[in-house]
Formats: sequence, structure tokens, C-alpha cells
Amino acid sequence: IGAYNPRWFMKDHHQNPEEAVRCMQDLNAKRAVATHWGTFQLTLEPMAEPPQRLAAAAAEAGLAPDAFVALRHGETRWLD
Repeated sequence: IGAYNPRWFMKDHHQNPEEAVRCMQDLNAKRAVATHWGTFQLTLEPMAEPPQRLAAAAAEAGLAPDAFVALRHGETRWLD
């Protein structure tokens, strides 16, 4: 969900958070885990922005708060 700005340059390589939510919906996925954000400053968006935008996009799409998660660095989670 990271490394997406500027869109004109990254759109063919990385999804932004809103696109990731649409992809999850298109695939009829029940759960998703966001990756590829916050480790290195690769592009123009602030490093903490991707999970914030993901949470907003997921809420706007009516997804449950735990349906699409962006794990913190080092965090683990069991998925059933």
C-alpha cells in the first residue's frame, strides 16, 4: 500500500490504499494484509500515511475494521 506517489510514475507498479481496497472487493476477499509501507522512504508520500489512508478507504467502503489490516513493523497476527 506504500510507494504510490507520484501516481503518474508509480501507478503501473504499486497500488495506493484506495486501489488496494477496491482490489480486495473485486476479488471478494474476506481478509487482506497490507504490505510494502513504512520501511524506507521510496516515494513522496509521508511514511505513516499509507495505513491511515487504508483505514479511511476501508471504512468508506463499509469494511469491518479488521478486514484489511496494515501490520506494524514486527507485529504478527493469526489469520483464520
